[in-house]
Parts: sequence; C-alpha cells; structure tokens
Amino acid sequence: MRKLTIFLTITIGWIFCLAALSLAQAPILREQLVYGLNVFNGRGYGGGFAPYSEDTIYLIADKDNTISGNITLVYFWPITGKYVAGFQALNEKVQGTLEILQGGEVIKTLKEEDNSLYYPEGYWGESAIFYQGEEAHAYFEKFTQAIEEYYEQTSQYYEAQTEYQKNIDEFLNEIKERRDKGEEFTVEEIEKSIPREPKQPTPPILYVTPPKKDYIINLPLGRYKIRIRAEDGTIVQDSL
Repeated sequence: MRKLTIFLTITIGWIFCLAALSLAQAPILREQLVYGLNVFNGRGYGGGFAPYSEDTIYLIADKDNTISGNITLVYFWPITGKYVAGFQALNEKVQGTLEILQGGEVIKTLKEEDNSLYYPEGYWGESAIFYQGEEAHAYFEKFTQAIEEYYEQTSQYYEAQTEYQKNIDEFLNEIKERRDKGEEFTVEEIEKSIPREPKQPTPPILYVTPPKKDYIINLPLGRYKIRIRAEDGTIVQDSL
C-alpha cells in the first residue's frame, strides 16, 4: 500500500506526495493505478500523470487543478529516465470520491465534475482558462457552433468560388470577342464590370476541450494527503 501526502511549499504552492513502499524500478508494462493530472502552470495548463513510484506532485495553491484516478499500463523508459503510461492500451477510470486529508482528518470530499479548458489564442496558445460545470458545456457548445458555422461558410465559399471561376472565364471570353471586333475598353470600365472573387472565411481562433469529469482541486498553501474511496465505502488499493 502506498501513502499519499499533499505538501505545500511557499514558492510553488501545494504538493501531493505519493510515497511508495518500494523505490525499486517498476517492471515493463506493469498495470497500476496512476493519477492523471491537468495542472495550472502560472499561465495555462499542462497534462501529465503520477505513477505509483512518484512521491510528489506539485500544484500551485489557490488555483483550479484536476486529478483523476486511472488504471493503466506503466513502463520505465531508460532513455529519458521517466515512466510512461500506455493510456491507449488501457485506461480504466477509477470510480469513487477523492478524500483530502490534513492532520489525519478528512477535510474535504470531492466528486468528479465536468470541466474544460478554453484557449482564447487557439490550442497552441500559451494561455488557457478553466471552466467547470455548466460553463464548461456552454463554452464547448460555443466552440462547436463556431466550427459548424465555419464549415458551412467554407462550403458556401467553394460553391461561390466555382461560380466565380465560371463567371470570370465568361467575362474574359466576352472581352476578347469584343476586342476582336475592334471595341476598346478603359481599365476603369473593366475593373467596374469584372466579377468579384469571393472572400475565403476565417477559421475560429479559439479552442475549447470537450468537457470531461475529474476531481477539481483548489486548496490553500499547505500539506495534504489524498485517497480515493470506492462506491462500496472501501479505500481503493494503491490510491493512498
């Protein structure tokens, strides 16, 4: 059984410590409970996970961060000296509630809540805004509507582009025929009557992640422990 401790520093914030009984290297492809993370880094959010062997998770105090319990396959990658999770091969969500302890007592019990990230500068932008509950769904709906509108505008644009190409070909042929007959035109006359090319729509810049359920943690500076209590009331193995 491993111990989970939440520990806060003055400069960083609060920390979850997951102290394992053994410091031995995990064998290749070991199935284990890990904590999936999406943590605030001062400007945006970064994902990751804490394997069984990890003894500390650093989180900034008084900011929304998310944690989830997952059963997955973990292996050690000697080139980088880090553990890697095979979420694509196995990713089972651990059901239950997250208990936060301080001084040996449970001070908060968390249920999973819907949450999403809003990137106003696009997915590759540095900043991200955290939303939860109904707001998470509202902003994701706003994003999907913007994408649908863009696709519709793009479809209309290609139709207009096809029509424009047809019209411009007919216009140029007409000008040529009239010039062959001796007719003369000024630049202004041609520019006035030439078909106008349609404007290509601009894709939306913003990006919003689909809402997902996680434990949302926002705690003041301090040292804490965490564990997951299963739906049957027992403590999930290796979550403490």
